[in-house]
Amino acid sequence: MLKLIQRLKEDLAFYETIIERFKRKYGCELADLEERIEREGVPTDAEGHRIWEDSIEWRNATEEAEHVRELLSELEEALERSHERLAEHLRAR
Repeated sequence: MLKLIQRLKEDLAFYETIIERFKRKYGCELADLEERIEREGVPTDAEGHRIWEDSIEWRNATEEAEHVRELLSELEEALERSHERLAEHLRAR
């Protein structure tokens, strides 16, 4: 289970790197960029297409990061409960 937790932490770091890159690139949060796209539409030039694709990649990274955080939380809680049960078992001996 520890290898799985480590792998998930690596995945989370990967997604967080993508998220930070877009925050720096656009100087805002994803919700702000999505509101701008909603309000102004997607320009038909190459720049507009790139912004649209970036917003999709940013949204995907954000959703994946949240999913990984949830998995990590559940696994870490399960590991903690397992350690507590083991400690109780050893004390009962």
